[in-house]
Amino acid sequence: MIRLIRTLAAFAIVIAVSNIPVGADSGQWYVGPAADVAAVRADVLADRDNKVGGVHVVGDYALTQVYMGTEASGMWVYKRTSGHRWKLIEGGGGMPDLSVVPKSIARQLCSGWPKGYGC
Repeated sequence: MIRLIRTLAAFAIVIAVSNIPVGADSGQWYVGPAADVAAVRADVLADRDNKVGGVHVVGDYALTQVYMGTEASGMWVYKRTSGHRWKLIEGGGGMPDLSVVPKSIARQLCSGWPKGYGC
């Protein structure tokens, strides 16, 4: 019985370690004030097919890593509007056009992502 418990525990450890995202130790998925990250994340998740990989918020702008269904992924840019609401201003599949964001903000939004993600 003890041998069975040890074997199951070993399998649980292997499964847990194998589910850590690649590059997870080289950056952060969620950056910025928790309320802003949650608001942007909620907007992305309004479409049930979407999944959020990460959100970086700097000032009135946010950059998100989004998985759309099982076929596509991309990064979306959000801007805070009046009333502290967030509005999608650029994105789709692939890399967004960051010319809609001031250059100093764009650099901050793009930095600090896990390896292989970001701009």
